[in-house]
Amino acid sequence: MSDSELSPHEDDAAALVDRICDEFESQWQTGQRPDIEARVASVVEALRERLTSELLRSEILLRATLGELPTRQDYEPRFPDLLDVIEEAWISAARIQKKAAPNSKSYKNETPANTDLTIAWADSSRRDSAAAIDIESAGEAASRESNSWIGKRLGVYRLVAEIARGGMGVVYKAVDERLHRTVAIKMILGGQFASPEAVRRFQLEARAAAALDHSGIVPIHEVNAHENAYYYVMSYVDGMSLADRLKAGPLPPLEAAELILTVAEAVGCAHQHQIVHRDLKPGNILIDSEGNPRVTDFGLAKRCDDLDQLTMDGQVLGTPGYMAPEQAAGKSSDCTPATDVYALGAVLYESLCGRPPFDAVSYAEAIELVQEEPAPPPRQHRPEIPRDLETICIKCLNKSPYQRYPNASELADDLRRFLHGERILARPLALWDRVGQWARQRPALATTWVAMSCFYLYHLMRLYLTREVAAGSGESMTVTTTVLGWSLAAWGYQRLLGVNRWNRQVLYAWAATDVLILTLFLLRFDGPSSSYVMGYFVLTAGAALRFRVRLVWLVTGLSVVGYFVLLFDALLRRPDKLPEHHTSIAMFLVGILTIGIVQGLLLVRVRRQIREQAGGSGSNLAGSHHRASSGVSASRKRVWLKR
Repeated sequence: MSDSELSPHEDDAAALVDRICDEFESQWQTGQRPDIEARVASVVEALRERLTSELLRSEILLRATLGELPTRQDYEPRFPDLLDVIEEAWISAARIQKKAAPNSKSYKNETPANTDLTIAWADSSRRDSAAAIDIESAGEAASRESNSWIGKRLGVYRLVAEIARGGMGVVYKAVDERLHRTVAIKMILGGQFASPEAVRRFQLEARAAAALDHSGIVPIHEVNAHENAYYYVMSYVDGMSLADRLKAGPLPPLEAAELILTVAEAVGCAHQHQIVHRDLKPGNILIDSEGNPRVTDFGLAKRCDDLDQLTMDGQVLGTPGYMAPEQAAGKSSDCTPATDVYALGAVLYESLCGRPPFDAVSYAEAIELVQEEPAPPPRQHRPEIPRDLETICIKCLNKSPYQRYPNASELADDLRRFLHGERILARPLALWDRVGQWARQRPALATTWVAMSCFYLYHLMRLYLTREVAAGSGESMTVTTTVLGWSLAAWGYQRLLGVNRWNRQVLYAWAATDVLILTLFLLRFDGPSSSYVMGYFVLTAGAALRFRVRLVWLVTGLSVVGYFVLLFDALLRRPDKLPEHHTSIAMFLVGILTIGIVQGLLLVRVRRQIREQAGGSGSNLAGSHHRASSGVSASRKRVWLKR
């Protein structure tokens, strides 16, 4: 790679990190052992931490897929600042080793259940999936078996080239020598070594797609088996995926609306047949030579009327950037046509803005954002987007499935109204809903402002009721200054959070500032005997909402230090402000420490469960680029979790 390629001015940071990781994984696949430190040293300082985290995850999981057992001690001395990343990758690697069944003598036993990675049709997606090592298949042996089919025949079909490879199957370009036409053949990965469950899911995918007759869905022509290798034949689409098209930038708003309208009509046909796709994304929407979109890859499809499903509650299937909240929560029974509507909204969002709705850097954060955070309005990225189209998009992305369009056909109808200049059914959010959305996007700032407002109103009410307005003028000035200063500090830190490079430092500085302001305020009043010392408890408990264990320890420690400062100040200057009983001091300190320790340990437990899900249930995530699967693609938790 040339020096010019290492400049973030030529490419955005996410694309640069992504490209370097692709090269790193490709080198591992060809038997090389590239050095992480050497690769990181080749980029500018601003990207090194992010790139190191990505390469570290990749190497640990790559070693696990090759049968090695990486340990924390292999990496902790080299990367002491990335212990969380090491732990997360190590947990995933341990799960891989557990599933590998060391004493197994057949590929069938080595295949983890329910790992359904969908097919990447585009050349770039093929490169990503080819760079990955598919643990759920028979590994390299299965890959060699799949490649051996090129040039051979399946009945009347002659396989001429591999189009794409995923965790569940391989797609070949083939020639129908009977009808002299080009077709695409998807063959189950692992061939005769595929597990019964993988075979069953493969057959379910074929049946789901074959049951649909719509011009916007790639049709299935035949389902068959050859020497215990299951395959199905479908039309060959000569074109590109929507993911490829969006690499050139977002679509014009009207073009995006027309495209999603066509896709929604196709998905609406599936919904009429009680089929939910569950993995709609730009990579699974093919655009033929005439510009018509075609939906493909029903590998995660679910029949709404089928009680005998392979997916159980608790399993997370889908692509992080496009899965609905109920899908991210692993609630398979809650996946309805509205789940696909959410994914269509996410695809519309990316088509309009050139990026998915959420900017996440890890699997766990993506799941949290999908379930908790509202997507920024599309017009925030492109003001020229029509308001009605933005309203339709936001309705699709509603957290509640009951607030979305009930199915894709309803979405298509509203898009058609928009394109015809008619009044759409979707309505913008009410004022109160917009306020709530703003608060959910900035929870710390909103909480601070609400708390300061309540505190100031309480102060004014107390002065009024006690008739101490004149006597309390000095106190009022201090309270007013504190409220304004604290509110402005929160606003400033919230603005700084927009600079991704400093997010961690801003959070720590913000937490420290909160404790400092509270301590200074208490020094001005009654010190340790003030009822406001309970604010330390609030700050300590609230720190856990940031989902960072070290932040909880920091706030707990600073709160204890702040309370000791109040005690020493009272001891030296105002002994009358000391608590009457020493046991009160001890109980207060024990209370702070207890809250901090309990919150911290609880957070550690929750984070561990999420990481285990990323390594286990997360391995079921489908996606051509950012799949939380148990291979290299699982470790690639990139900015935007895109395509």
